[in-house]
Amino acid sequence: MHPAPLLLALTLLALTPRSVAQPSDCPPDGDADAILRCEETRLAAADEALDKEYRATVRALQEDPAPDAKAALRTLVDAQRRWIAFRDDDCDAVYLAHHGADLRERHRLRCKTRHAEMRARQLGAYDND
Repeated sequence: MHPAPLLLALTLLALTPRSVAQPSDCPPDGDADAILRCEETRLAAADEALDKEYRATVRALQEDPAPDAKAALRTLVDAQRRWIAFRDDDCDAVYLAHHGADLRERHRLRCKTRHAEMRARQLGAYDND
């Protein structure tokens, strides 16, 4: 495996916020269906936290009387759409890079979870930058 994807994965893991409510760590091995269900549950929790932050940011921009608020909102919505495409492509690459792994779908789910957690944190800091 090329070191760049590993470095990216480790960086994403280090930046992962710990405040997102998630089930305990998924088992490292065992029943494949149970492992994937666990990873899907973790992703759903991260997506829910991301959705909450996104909606709060959109709401704040909708209520902002500043002259550039509407343009900022349109830009944010466009950026979020592009972010979703990036996340999907990036995690598809992670999936493909793990061609020899028994549970390579697990790698894609973990990638999406890490991206969602990081994006939620970015949106949470939106007004603080």
